[in-house]
Amino acid sequence: MTRRRAGAVYAAVTIAAAAAAAAGCASQGDAPVAVAETTTISVEASPVLVPAAPGELDPGLYRTTASEAHTPTVANTVSGQFVESERLAEFVALPIEIDPELVEVINSRTGVVPGPEPLGFLFTGQADDVISAIGEDTGFYAGFATGRTTAGRFGDGTTRQIIHAVLQFPDAEDAQDAAAALHRDRLSRPWSQSSDASPATEYPVASLPGSFISATIRDGYITGAAFTPHGRHVIYTWLDAPLEVPGWFDESLTTALEVQRPLIEGFPITDPEDLASLHMDLEGVLRLTVPFGPDEQPTPNSIAVYGPRGTAHLSVDQAGALDALTATGTTHLAVHKTNVYKSSTVSGAEAWFDRMPGLIRSRGADTSVTGAAGPAGVPNARCFDIVNPSSTFSACIVQHGQYVGEIFGRDLTDAHQLTTAQYLILDAEAADDK
Repeated sequence: MTRRRAGAVYAAVTIAAAAAAAAGCASQGDAPVAVAETTTISVEASPVLVPAAPGELDPGLYRTTASEAHTPTVANTVSGQFVESERLAEFVALPIEIDPELVEVINSRTGVVPGPEPLGFLFTGQADDVISAIGEDTGFYAGFATGRTTAGRFGDGTTRQIIHAVLQFPDAEDAQDAAAALHRDRLSRPWSQSSDASPATEYPVASLPGSFISATIRDGYITGAAFTPHGRHVIYTWLDAPLEVPGWFDESLTTALEVQRPLIEGFPITDPEDLASLHMDLEGVLRLTVPFGPDEQPTPNSIAVYGPRGTAHLSVDQAGALDALTATGTTHLAVHKTNVYKSSTVSGAEAWFDRMPGLIRSRGADTSVTGAAGPAGVPNARCFDIVNPSSTFSACIVQHGQYVGEIFGRDLTDAHQLTTAQYLILDAEAADDK
């Protein structure tokens, strides 16, 4: 299975999803990952929670059988960089853990950073040869980033923002060198795309002596970044806030490190020479998704598997998604053309299915979500029409055994066909397990 081009950046797309196109992240590697364990697949039949709409099954031209036995390892080292970056998601601090009011997702800064080329996009929003060269020189090979803002109208003088990332290097010396070099570059030239931007200046924080911190103060706002070496990782935290919120910048930097350091210490690192031995789909969930077609372009974050925290990073309602996933024992999210969630038990999958409509509806005041008819012949399915200022699309969910499929279609017909295909895949899998 091939991976996407490494220069692209991020897009969030799970049920709390901000976009209709499917995306996602993170597979587990050989080392034990905190969320990778589940119980043995149950063969208990699912009760009918929602009766099927009348009519014949219609999957359109979509694939209706599971992929062949999942690839035991990735295709090459580049694919391994994506998987390692995806694995990191489970060990990256959630913005709501730093400030509970950071709730609006920044799509362009949320997702994998699988090598030097995307570093420029992460830090400046565009390709940057100087930043990429620093990554190359220090051996940077995997990372994951997450971005959020406070609710409200952007630019109204109250918005606070964060971009937080963990970047991985071959050894601690490389991480130290990268943090210092990136900090020096930020002091030497503007990292903003604004034509009248100026370089940042040193901004020491007494409580963070091991961090390289810089900031600019302009038009009533403080904008700054910290690069903190921590073993083989660099913790990057960018913050932007009005000066009218005194202390928020310093306090948020401190909180970010307090949350992040113990998380990343639990991450089972894959060395660069072992990247090609990583597994794509240990639990066999990804093979149950409906795949992208040959003419479709997967996003950098797709064709992947997440745990609960990784899923929360991609969700519109970060706190609500993490709470629901944890409460229902839903341990995996596989992302392809469709998304498939796996719970530890059938009852957990039923509970997750029941909680998903509330999360789908929590998309903000500018988005309308209304119930729609389900696909013909498919039990335990619910669908929705979604309208926001930039797009109109449809979504469906379908539960079968320990699995819940999540589908986004360009319209209701497309969503129905994808949901039918997803149901047929899960139904065949259940029959094989009996």
